[in-house]
This record gives sequence, structure tokens and C-alpha cells, in this order.
Amino acid sequence: MKRARTKKQWAADIGAVLSLLLVGLFVALVIRDQRISANPEKAVAWIYEKEMLEGDGEGPTYLVVRYSFTTETGDTFHGSANVGSRLYDCVSVGDGFEIEYAVDDPTMSRVPGEFDEMWVEALAVGVQGVAFFGYLGPRRWLRTWRGEVDPVLMCLANERLRSVDRHEEAADGDGDGGAQQGDRTSGE
Repeated sequence: MKRARTKKQWAADIGAVLSLLLVGLFVALVIRDQRISANPEKAVAWIYEKEMLEGDGEGPTYLVVRYSFTTETGDTFHGSANVGSRLYDCVSVGDGFEIEYAVDDPTMSRVPGEFDEMWVEALAVGVQGVAFFGYLGPRRWLRTWRGEVDPVLMCLANERLRSVDRHEEAADGDGDGGAQQGDRTSGE
């Protein structure tokens, strides 16, 4: 007879599926970049804001420029990009510089030749998502399908054993589980 799934098993299943959202962040960035690369159009953008987003020692500092540009059809769009310090230091609010945008969707734009650090972070998050999904999802599901014990239940069993051991040590009062006392009495 098959056992009913516990709340922790359901939580692990949900975590596995949600970890795929982490992969989605990376995929979205790749799709955006590929759409621009497939049919790029160049335009002159005008900077209306510069901002330095500091990581407070815990992360990188982002140098962001916000800009607006006009497409060949005369429509105006806004964009922003993380840029390197060389470009950031060279431009001021009101300056123009070249950008690329996707002809079929001008809301997708980028500064050509500038490396966006978000790629590194998106790749790292995507790899974590794949790892979490693999560990919490198919690995567990395959084991339970084969009739083996779910690793989540094994983890719960180990947690309960540690809890019982702590309670026994606390009941003994000396923290050694009574082993020392038993040795002394057997030697007398």
C-alpha cells in the first residue's frame, strides 16, 4: 500500500517546480538578447538619467544609464542599461549615444559593446535553479517511483533521531547519554 504524501514532501515538490522560475530568468534574458540580435536597428539615444546602484559591500555596483530614443516610425521609447565605468564616466545627462533595439519590439534595447553583469548573475541563478530542480524533483520522484524511500522522509527520520538523542541527553543531565556512568558501574 502506498503511503500518503506528507506536507514536507509536497513542499519539496513545489520547491522543485518553483526552482524552474530561476531558470526562466536566464532564459528570458537570452531571448531578449537574441530578439535584438536577430533584427537590430540602430538609433541615437539621449540620456535623461544616470545612477550608481551600490551593492553595499554585498554585491556589485551597477552603473545605470536611462535613455530615450526615437524609432524610424517616429515613436519614442525609453530604456535603461548597465554600462561599464568608461562609458558611464564619458557621458552626461543630455548626451547622445548609439543603442540597438529590436525592430519588431522597440521596448527591447541595449547598448552595443557593453557587457551586462546581469548575464553572470542570471547564469548563476539559472544553474542554481537546475540544481535545485534536479535534486528536489526528478531525483526524488524517480526514487519513490522505484519504491525506494523518499530522501525527504529520510531527512525527517534523521531529524527526529537527533531530536530524540538530544532529549535523552538532557534527561541524563550529564550530556553524555549515560555511557560514562554505565562504564563505572560495570568496572566495580
